[in-house]
Amino acid sequence: MRAAPADEPLSDESPTDYLPALGSPAQAVLAAPVVPDRVFEEVPAAEDRPADATLPSVNRADASLGTATLASVLLGGTAAHDSRPIEGGSRGPKLGVAKPVFGQADLPSWMQGTVVIIAPHYDDEVLGCGGLIARLEGKARVHVVFVTDSSQGPIPLSNRQGKPDPHLSAIRRTESMAALRLLGVPEEHLHFLNLPEKHLDHHLPAMRSAFSALLAQLQPDAVLVPFRYDRHPQHLRVRDEAVRALYHLRSPAQLLEYFINFRWPLMGNSDVRPFLRERYLLRLDVAAALERKRAALACFASQVTRFYSWQERPALSKAFLDDFCQPTEIFLHAPAAAPLKSIFKRYRWLIRLAYQADLVHTPLRPMQERLLARLKDLTTAPTWSPDPAATQPHRPG
Repeated sequence: MRAAPADEPLSDESPTDYLPALGSPAQAVLAAPVVPDRVFEEVPAAEDRPADATLPSVNRADASLGTATLASVLLGGTAAHDSRPIEGGSRGPKLGVAKPVFGQADLPSWMQGTVVIIAPHYDDEVLGCGGLIARLEGKARVHVVFVTDSSQGPIPLSNRQGKPDPHLSAIRRTESMAALRLLGVPEEHLHFLNLPEKHLDHHLPAMRSAFSALLAQLQPDAVLVPFRYDRHPQHLRVRDEAVRALYHLRSPAQLLEYFINFRWPLMGNSDVRPFLRERYLLRLDVAAALERKRAALACFASQVTRFYSWQERPALSKAFLDDFCQPTEIFLHAPAAAPLKSIFKRYRWLIRLAYQADLVHTPLRPMQERLLARLKDLTTAPTWSPDPAATQPHRPG
């Protein structure tokens, strides 16, 4: 199995020829499976490529953009040429020419049919699609597929904090059911694969088979999966397997990608969405559904509160949640096999570098957190005084 170079043109080969090796996180999303359907056809990107640019994706006409600016982005800054807030959130580059925001009445026709949302973990469906779910009329056509048992967060980082809660998976499942009940999705439309989060890579064939069976049964008009450049490795696995299933079923369903981990630490925690080409972004007006989305997110007590006594902070911070409670939800509607250079409009070489580095670093982050927690345990261990009698020398009788 080979990974297609990011600049390689699309072909009609089997998707297995273009899917990266699953054990190589640095290559995880440089290629995507080819789906031969009108929804996934490639759109040329050469129109935005400057002919005389020294750097692959930087236009010299932008006098304020230079190597120093790019370096500052990589090392923790943001683009110097513009730093206005985006959707009321953090600072970042301009979004460019605004694409129309869809309301309920003027959603694309394919959003009026059966919609399947695939969530790697309990809460992803509300974070990424909660406003969409709330706004869709006829909840009987909405289905949500939960992939993992979501048993790995939050869990103690050291033995001193305690042992993982064996009931965490059931707790989180109950939270998702409550949140979707509030948003109006029928309980019988929730599908639980219950694959072990801790060893998900060992269950990819089972995931693929389950996707194929469900999608063949439901015959969706639209399928929502995590963003192809999400920073969470399991989100990428789920997205890849879902697209494989769509390909092998020759499904005519439209593919939408929702955003969860769209802030990249190696780019100064910047929102990566403004770097995407506008023609690939679908924006949904969810202002009228914001209160319902917030209420649905509040159902996830294990994630939004200090649920366990050993926690120093919630798993999901208020700042993180605020990113998802904006009046517009954004989705990527791009060819499934489009390479990075086609969907990003600028900083492509920098984005590739930062993303590859972050994919390598992300799996190491839990190990780093556990190590820091153990070091903290050692430095904050309670002092004790020995029993004076126990320190006396033993005198035989």
